[in-house]
Amino acid sequence: MMLETTTNGINFSDTLVSSEGAAFILYPSKEHTQEQINQAKRELRNSRDVVSLKIADCGDLDYLYKSEIFRHKDTRSLKWYEIEQDEKTIRTERKKGTTVEQYVQNIVLPNVEKTKRKYYQMYGEKACKGM
Repeated sequence: MMLETTTNGINFSDTLVSSEGAAFILYPSKEHTQEQINQAKRELRNSRDVVSLKIADCGDLDYLYKSEIFRHKDTRSLKWYEIEQDEKTIRTERKKGTTVEQYVQNIVLPNVEKTKRKYYQMYGEKACKGM
């Protein structure tokens, strides 16, 4: 997932929904005021074909964190089943403030073989071809 930024510095993502336009998710930080968020919403509505617009919830933040883990330079060569992506672990580490770099170095890389075995047991040989 690639993020863009509004003119007042609020990150957002978009997903094409239909020929009518896209769904937008705003990712404001704690430093952004309600007025800045409202301004970002107005900017998107005035400059884009907005079908829906929302503020990121925990699920969206987890998905963004997970996406960054998969894009990390040290995980690009790994298969999906070699990267620890348990939802509870993702949320816990994100909320603790674990950076993506720390997650990759401390959770993903030391556990590649263990994670492979876990997903192989969960999904079988067909899903995890080439193990």
